[in-house]
Amino acid sequence: MQEDATSTATLADSNTLEGSLCRDANSTDTDDNGVDFKFTTTVTPGAANVITAP
Repeated sequence: MQEDATSTATLADSNTLEGSLCRDANSTDTDDNGVDFKFTTTVTPGAANVITAP
């Protein structure tokens, strides 16, 4: 999926770490999914997103 210039291909699941793709805690939407979404190993269902680097 791609909205703007940055591809999300680098966000592909490596199947080596447990985690999730999410936006930052403010749900920032710049219309560029490759920038907006980050991989995190901290899964927070029903709560604000937390970006934790693998």
